[in-house]
Order: sequence, then C-alpha cells, then structure tokens
Amino acid sequence: MILYIDMSFAALDYNIIGELITCVFALILCCNILVSFSLYDRRHRLFFYGGVSSFIAALFDIFAVICITNYKTVPIALSTTVSTIFFIFLIAIPYSLAVYANDVAFAYKKGKKYTYYLSGVVYGIYLSIVLLNIKTGWIFRYDPELGYVRGPLKFLTYGLTLWFSIITVVVVALNKKSIARRLFYVFMIYPFVAIFFLVFQFLDNTVILTGISSFSALFFAYITIQSDLLEFDLITGLMTETKLKKHVAMKNTEGVLYVLSIENMNNIQSNMEVSSLNTMLLNLGKEFSKYFDLI
Repeated sequence: MILYIDMSFAALDYNIIGELITCVFALILCCNILVSFSLYDRRHRLFFYGGVSSFIAALFDIFAVICITNYKTVPIALSTTVSTIFFIFLIAIPYSLAVYANDVAFAYKKGKKYTYYLSGVVYGIYLSIVLLNIKTGWIFRYDPELGYVRGPLKFLTYGLTLWFSIITVVVVALNKKSIARRLFYVFMIYPFVAIFFLVFQFLDNTVILTGISSFSALFFAYITIQSDLLEFDLITGLMTETKLKKHVAMKNTEGVLYVLSIENMNNIQSNMEVSSLNTMLLNLGKEFSKYFDLI
C-alpha cells in the first residue's frame, strides 16, 4: 500500500495547514492546563476536554485528507473509521464550551440541569447519526471509484457548531447579572470568532478550516479568561491585589484606598450554596465598583 503525503501542507486539493496549527495550539493548551495543576477545577477540566477534542479532531482530519488522497489504495473501512473519529470529536469542542458557559452563567443548579440535558441530548443524537453514518452514508461515504462522497447531512457540523454558539450566547445573555462583565463580553464575542472561519470553510471546501473554526473560539475564550485570572477576580469582577498595586503605581495623583473585609466568612460559606455565595460576592463587587472604584 503506497500513500501519498504532500508535506507542502496541501494534500491533493485540500490545504491542511489550519489543522496543523490547531494540533500545535491544542497541545499547548492541554499542556498548560496540566502543568498548572488546575484539573481539580471542573471548569478547567471542560477546557481540557475541549483542547483534547480539538487535537484529536484536527489530527484525524489530517489523516482523513490522506485517506481521501489515497482512496484507491487505502481500505474503505480504514478511511471510514478515521473520518468517523474526526466527526465524533469535532462537535465535542463547541459542546464543551457551551457546557462551560452554562456552568458559569447559571447561579442556581436547577437552571443548569435543563440546559445540560438539552445540550447532552443534542450531542447524543449527533453521535448516533455519526455512528449510523457508517451504514447510511448520511454525512459521508467512500466510493471505490469516486472516493470521498458527501451525504445529504454534509452541513450538519456547521449547523451544530452554530447551534451551540447560539445556546452559549442566549444562556449568557439571560444570566448577564450573574456574570462578571469582562467574562460576559468574552462569551458574546466567541460565536463570531467561530463563524468567521466557518464562512471561509463554507465558501471554499478545499481549505480545511473545520477544526480551527471551533478551536479558535475555545482558545480565544481560554486565553482571555486566563488573563482575567491573573488580573481580575472572575467571581466579583474586581481587580486582584497584584493588578491593583500595579494600577495604583501607575497613577500620579493622590487618592484613598478603601479596604473592606467580610467577617465570619467561614460561617457564611458553610451556610450558603457555592452558587448563591458567588452571586452575593458578584453583587457586592458591582456595588463596590460603583461607589469606590475611582482610580
């Protein structure tokens, strides 16, 4: 079996440099989360799952391009398996980010439960369609003479990526009061980042941007939130002590620094749900910003 692999980043008529970039940056994201020992946090785990899914999806998309190029020599069963794995992990990326947004946006568990179920059911149905595609060819199939042939549901991944993006925006918009302002803007911008690449992919199928369209939004949200973790508290939306010191040092005018502390914080934490406590701290942060954030 002879395989043709064009290392000029174009196999046949498909340009795969976007997927190669996705592999590299997804690996960097996953390694960053691992070395920061932040997997104990559920929200960081969601980013990690999205990063792993991005890496696998991009890698198998490259393998799929190689299979398409060599469809006459690569067994159809192998080509079908490779493409099926790609489609399984592709939608796991926007799904992970949608679950993350839902986890951040809803202050109460009851609200989370319904959107969790809705997103999970949609993704479950998608997985069923992908697995059934091996027999039905609804999304794609490999023909001994024609090679890779797109099925009637060929645009399903575009639709679901857009759907999860809309879900993210709606959930965040409806719970704006429960989210720090900077984090709110991150989720509002995220869908446009994904759609930007999807439009190019839709207009030109020879340039493979499917993986990078989903991962770019995930990566954008991650690096923005990580920078917030260094400078802003995501629960209250207020500056961290380090950021505040730098900000004050840059000012030439005199001022007054107000320090407020909450007594018996341990007792409050033990008698309140985490979500309710976070909501309370967020509201306090907003009030403090309104009256005291004069720098």
